[in-house]
Amino acid sequence: MNPTTFAFTGAQFDSLAIGYGTPDAIAILRDGQLTKRKRLLQPILQTSSPAVDLLLSAEQTATEVLRHPHLDAWATQALRTPGDLGYLAQLAAAAAIRAGLSFTIDVPTTNGQVYLPTLGAATVGGSHATVTGSADGEVRIGAVRRGGDGWEPTRVVQLEPGFTLAIEDQEPYRDTYQWRPMPRLDAGTAERFAALLRAAWLILVRRHPEHAEAMRGLLRVVVPLIAPGSGGNVSATSRNASGSVAVAIPASAEELCLLLLHEFMHMKLEAVRDLIDLHVDGGDGRFRAPWRMDPRPVGPLFQGVYAHTGVTDYWRKRRATDARAVVALEFAYWRLQSATAAQSLADSGELTPEGVRFVGHLGRTLDQWANESVPPALAGKAAAMVLAQNTRWKLRNWRPSAAELARTADPAPAGVLRTDAGGEPSGLPGLVGMIRASVTGEVPGDPAAAHLIGGRYEKACSSYLERVLADPTDEDAWIGLTLATRDPGLALALRERPDLVREMLSADRRADLTELADQLRKRP
Repeated sequence: MNPTTFAFTGAQFDSLAIGYGTPDAIAILRDGQLTKRKRLLQPILQTSSPAVDLLLSAEQTATEVLRHPHLDAWATQALRTPGDLGYLAQLAAAAAIRAGLSFTIDVPTTNGQVYLPTLGAATVGGSHATVTGSADGEVRIGAVRRGGDGWEPTRVVQLEPGFTLAIEDQEPYRDTYQWRPMPRLDAGTAERFAALLRAAWLILVRRHPEHAEAMRGLLRVVVPLIAPGSGGNVSATSRNASGSVAVAIPASAEELCLLLLHEFMHMKLEAVRDLIDLHVDGGDGRFRAPWRMDPRPVGPLFQGVYAHTGVTDYWRKRRATDARAVVALEFAYWRLQSATAAQSLADSGELTPEGVRFVGHLGRTLDQWANESVPPALAGKAAAMVLAQNTRWKLRNWRPSAAELARTADPAPAGVLRTDAGGEPSGLPGLVGMIRASVTGEVPGDPAAAHLIGGRYEKACSSYLERVLADPTDEDAWIGLTLATRDPGLALALRERPDLVREMLSADRRADLTELADQLRKRP
């Protein structure tokens, strides 16, 4: 298994950087992942065992098995834990079956099952089973015949002629995502999920053909996830399972379309990063990613910018067939957030020359979309949501320096990063969610928010000021005050340094706000 060196042409690289990827660029990513798996296997294949011999004999026709996404997760663990090679026998058996070889091999079980990657699983009991295959296609796993009782095939959904996705709910190494995988789906749930996948694929092909084309080349598996107890859609990818995305089964094809597109963008960028260094490694978490509430290192920020460019594209294209205000608002909101994060990435100082080129193209994609008009009222709401999220992030992650509080130093462009800030996805909590909901006519139950969204800024400002003085930890009150105040000095101070304003108001130093605003205005 000789690894191959891969190189993009300038045009291929740029096609990925703008957010999509030409078929020949996608083919390089696909072949790069196959070579990555072969490299992972090389140290393992230096051992002597029947599994190694069988896999090598089937290698020339075993590409389908070697492309199995979760082979990475197993091989990475096996390299850390020498001797944990039971999965290799299962892999070898699956490769031999696909190659049409006659063979016999002893295979360990997992919870009484033998899993054959890409094919399915047999329930046999015990700790080991003998797998036999013949040239005529007859396969037995212990006493279980493939296709008979006790055999459960990998579920495969045909999305179009020549393109299928596997619903992977048996793979023992599929627990490699942020969220836990579902156990084997019952027939009804599997059928519903398959129908959603087919419907989501039709949306992708019709409305997002560039993304669909790239998925045909790279996406092979979808792993169902256990939905969180709080509800809501969740999805994930893993660098140890390229070719797979994981999703909690949503309620609609539109939701699934967005989840697939979002996670595929993550997966695609990871495949690029396996071939090219786009940024330095090991940087501290110091960047604001609008979709997170904790400071992020440059790598996760890069991932988020690329994925949310795809999210922005989803809402952008959906506007063509869905005229609801909330769709335009989502487009405007994610366009602003993604462009802001892309600029942070470009200014990070932690990109390689290739990363600079990549982010430059990505930024130009977002700049082009900025020319697409959104009704002024919705654009205003999107800007308010962005400001609200920015304020929340600063309140959680910045704190004033001692010199700033002692008034012996001018306020810095950024506060001191806290070391105890919790990390979680930001979502659209509190007031941000209320602004979003208002485009559908929903009236907030919170009186201060109702005043703000209704344009009664003086009343909103008064209410929020009372709240922050009564409880300085009330984040939504600080956000509301930032959005509601018509005082130019206070507005500037809150937008720039809400953490410093909070400390000053808590110490009843409101008289210093004018001085603070003057200092912020004069700052380069």
